[in-house]
Amino acid sequence: MVYPLSLSNERTRESLPRRGLDSAWFLDVKKREKRIKSNVLIAQGFVSIWAAVVGVIVGWLVGRIIGAIVVAAVFLVVSNILIVRFVNNSGTKLALNLFGSKMMLLKDGEVLGISKEKIERVFNIIERLCIQDGIGDCETYVIDFPSVNALAIEDKKTRAFILTKGAVNSLDRMKMEALLGHEIGVLRSQVGLLGGVEMALFKLSSFFPPLAKLKGAFNDSLAPISADLYAIGLTRYPPALIDLLSGEVNNPSELPQIEPIRKLWLIPLEVEETKGPQQMVSIDERVEILSDF
Repeated sequence: MVYPLSLSNERTRESLPRRGLDSAWFLDVKKREKRIKSNVLIAQGFVSIWAAVVGVIVGWLVGRIIGAIVVAAVFLVVSNILIVRFVNNSGTKLALNLFGSKMMLLKDGEVLGISKEKIERVFNIIERLCIQDGIGDCETYVIDFPSVNALAIEDKKTRAFILTKGAVNSLDRMKMEALLGHEIGVLRSQVGLLGGVEMALFKLSSFFPPLAKLKGAFNDSLAPISADLYAIGLTRYPPALIDLLSGEVNNPSELPQIEPIRKLWLIPLEVEETKGPQQMVSIDERVEILSDF
C-alpha cells in the first residue's frame, strides 16, 4: 500500500536523532503531556462554564442571589471532578466498546479460529518485551478482521493492545515482535494516552458539541515515527518492521473508519487531511527512514 507523500524526507530527517537510538527525541513525551493537559483544561473550562450557567439558573429559581451563587459553585466543583475522572479513566473502555461483537480477549481467541499455539506465542512475546522494557501489563484483545494491523490505547486506569485476527494468524515471530514493539512505543511515547484522552473528549462532544473543535489539537504528524523508532530500539531488528509496513497483506480497507482511533493503527486507516507540518508521515517515508538503521 502506497500513501501519498505528506512531508519531505529531508524535513522529516532533520527532526530525527542524528546518532543511534539513544536520543530522547523520538519519545517527545513532554510535548504530548502538555498537549493532553491543555486539551483537558479547555474541556474543563467549557463544561465548567456550562455547569455554572445552569447552576445560576437553578439556584435563582430556588433562592435568588444566594441560591444562585451556592448552586453554581456546587455545580462547578462537581462538574470538574466528573470531567477529570471521565477523561482520565474512560478512553480505553470507550475505544474497546466501539468494536462490539467483533472483539474479544485474545485468550479466548480460539472461538475465532486462532490456534492455541499462536495465542500462547503472542502472550510469550508480550511478556518478554514488557519485562525487557519495564512497562506494566496490558490487556490484549483481538478483533475479527483479516488484515494485519494493531493499535495501543491507554488512560490513567487501563491500557490495551488491540490486534487483528490477521496479524495473530499470519505474522511470524520476528514480525510479531516488531508489531508489539511498535505498540509498546505508542504507549511509551504518550501517543496511546493522547488517543485515550481524545476518545473521551470525542464522546463528550456528543453532549457538548463545541468540544468537537478540539479534534485538530490531537494530530501528531510524527507519532508513527516515534513508535517505529522505539520498536527497533526495543527489538534491535529494523528489517522485521520494514517488512511489516511494506507487506502486501497490509490492507486496512475493511476496518471500520472509527473516530478518533483510526490514526492510532500501525497502518493508519486514512491520511490526516491537515496542512503543513501536521500532515501524517507516509508509510513510504517511515520505511525509508527505518532503512537507514
